Amino acid sequence: MSLSLDLGTKPNGLLAYFGADPTVLFLGDCAITMRDFVLLVEYVMTNTDLMPDDPRLRLIRRMISMCVVAGYNPGSSRLVVNVDHVSLLQDLK
Repeated sequence: MSLSLDLGTKPNGLLAYFGADPTVLFLGDCAITMRDFVLLVEYVMTNTDLMPDDPRLRLIRRMISMCVVAGYNPGSSRLVVNVDHVSLLQDLK
């Protein structure tokens, strides 16, 4: 599965995906380790003042609602957002 970034990203439709190693996120042709990605998220969340209707506040609400469920692979676990998809999609607008 991949995620197409097309809400203002240049180039439009840049793909984010995980390859065989789940600790490395690919963003286009760039490989970002999970640890660096977490640092990047913290940087984005804390480096500038909040704006009206700031999407970072919606992200925090979604992250707070997350819970751990059974993973895709036997014996593993994963995080899911514990809100219905309709409200999640509305938050992304």
